[in-house]
Amino acid sequence: MLFLDELLKVYEKSLNQLQEHLSQAEKSYQEGVRSEFDVLTFKTKVTDFNSQLIELKSKKEIALYSLKTLLNSSDTDSIICIGSINSSINFSILSSAQLSDSIDIGNNKIRSLKAMRNVLGYKEKVDKAENLPTIFAFGNYHVYHGMDTPPFDQAWRQGYAIGVGLKINLFDGNLSKGKAQETRAGIEKIEGYEENFKIQFKNKYLTSVQHIKSLEAQRESVLKNIEVANKTYEIASVGYKNSVITTIELNDAQLNITKVNIQLLSIEKDILLEQANLQYLLGAIY
Repeated sequence: MLFLDELLKVYEKSLNQLQEHLSQAEKSYQEGVRSEFDVLTFKTKVTDFNSQLIELKSKKEIALYSLKTLLNSSDTDSIICIGSINSSINFSILSSAQLSDSIDIGNNKIRSLKAMRNVLGYKEKVDKAENLPTIFAFGNYHVYHGMDTPPFDQAWRQGYAIGVGLKINLFDGNLSKGKAQETRAGIEKIEGYEENFKIQFKNKYLTSVQHIKSLEAQRESVLKNIEVANKTYEIASVGYKNSVITTIELNDAQLNITKVNIQLLSIEKDILLEQANLQYLLGAIY
């Protein structure tokens, strides 16, 4: 949304410049300085930019509708996107040890695998415990008739019994061992996944960092190009008013401004995406 807002601003600025050119061309045509070709050229450019603006506004409406659907909002709800596409996230490059700790602690995929491994670890202990000797204590209260035990009379009696027992599995050892070994294999498999994912995430993190550095260098270059393009356009505007340059040359100068501004927006968008990817890898965002 923020990218579309900034892109709309660039196109609206370009449209305003073209409308100024059209007014200047019409004035020069009435004075007999410029031909009707200049007027028609600028009218065509204005029409083209108007159609592009309408298309961008339609894309913005579609994006807003999609965002409302994603947030489960009603059609009557309004969504306001605040911020700026050139407001970069401040981040410091982590050392290898810090990166390993951050991924190990914060990354959601690694945390999920750890939780699965912990569950299997508990299951492994249970499986192994099934085949261990078990000592248990027992006690009971009972009532019995005198004819059941000496002195074989008609009286009813009551009594208590307590004891200690030992349970040993004689025939289930291999089954329990198999369960434990199967669970251990599952744990080792998850540990392998963890290590592989950690390596992948480290590589993705370092790749994103290098890409951000490259994009920042490109942004500095484009900012200088924008300064040159603006100055060139100022000179071209004066030259056109004084009938020194042609319509095509003025159009080229104006379109170059639009081109480098769009290029800057694209770079800033890519920087934000890479920074968001860094935050995702470290578990700061989902």
